[in-house]
Amino acid sequence: MSAPPELETLLAPETVQAWRRLSAAPSASVFQGWETAACWWRHFGQGRAAVVHTIADEGGEALCPMVATPYAVGPARVSVLEFMGAAPAERRFSARTFGHSDINRVLGADAALSPACAAALQEIPGWHIARLRNLPGTAAGFLRAWERGRGPFPGRAVQREATLAVSLEGTWGAFMDARTSGFRKRIGYLDRRLRREGVTWSLEVPAPEQAAGCLARALEVEARSWKAGAGTSLYADPRVRAFHLDLARALAARGRVLFAFLLRDGEPLAYEYSYVKDGTLYQYSCGFDAAYERLSPGVALKARVLEWAFERGFERYDMLRGREPYKLLWATHAEPQFELAMSRGPAAALLLRSAEAVQSVRTRVGRGRRTLLARLPARRGRAEAAA
Repeated sequence: MSAPPELETLLAPETVQAWRRLSAAPSASVFQGWETAACWWRHFGQGRAAVVHTIADEGGEALCPMVATPYAVGPARVSVLEFMGAAPAERRFSARTFGHSDINRVLGADAALSPACAAALQEIPGWHIARLRNLPGTAAGFLRAWERGRGPFPGRAVQREATLAVSLEGTWGAFMDARTSGFRKRIGYLDRRLRREGVTWSLEVPAPEQAAGCLARALEVEARSWKAGAGTSLYADPRVRAFHLDLARALAARGRVLFAFLLRDGEPLAYEYSYVKDGTLYQYSCGFDAAYERLSPGVALKARVLEWAFERGFERYDMLRGREPYKLLWATHAEPQFELAMSRGPAAALLLRSAEAVQSVRTRVGRGRRTLLARLPARRGRAEAAA
């Protein structure tokens, strides 16, 4: 399948300029940047239609990046609108259609979000279902306007899984003092044990030509993790791997990529792959070699990364969406995320409700499965030690 045209060639120069300007604001996340969108479109834009609408009025300036994706429903076709950045999905409509998070959302002033989205929705012909995900809690006014019928199409706002984050105000010492004594003892014990085992750690902010090597080392660990064995690794899809290689190089050119590793005899036991922007460290993915689960390398590495972030004056450590146990271990607060769902016509409304019901079940089952699989190595290790 041939690659789609570069995103920049599909948009007006003033739209690209507005995107770059708005995404440079401290309130914009690293995922909303032009580089992220251009890389995503290069790898996943084939067969989709891009519509990016900008608006500037008394409410401020905003930009709404959307894509329309055709899906098969039996012999029929349904067009689904999403914010640009949805992960690759099967082109047959199912619960999986909405099974991935978006890496983008509306950019700009909250007061301008609603008219920007309304204009984009009106500009795209023939869509049946729209799912606008990852809307922050600060967009509450935007959501209320749609639910009260002030949008061009009826919409229903739903609160989704929150983003878990760590506030990095103060010092690492003060942060640890606020944790339980059992937690502090555990971190201290892990640190001493790793030192006895000869385990060290490294942190790299790679140049563009070094990004591929860092990502390859991270994927080596991922291939030996419990996720790979369970078939749940994000990087199992070669398109996702190619996208991240492209993105790591693009963001490394701006000093926005960070890799952390735990090493034993030079070989990585655990990794964290993160992005950096305006005082926030975004932990995108992490993993550890399942053979070394007894050393709790993931917990130990996160402690090192957080201590480093405190010392460097970062303000926030964003672990993104999901309530995985390892995130709850560190999180200081949750940041709500909302979704606005819309449909055109009764048939599309029924299809949307059915997909939402199946997705809800899949989410609960998947969360339980991930938690169980994450605990199995620990239980197996304890059983082997007792034998």
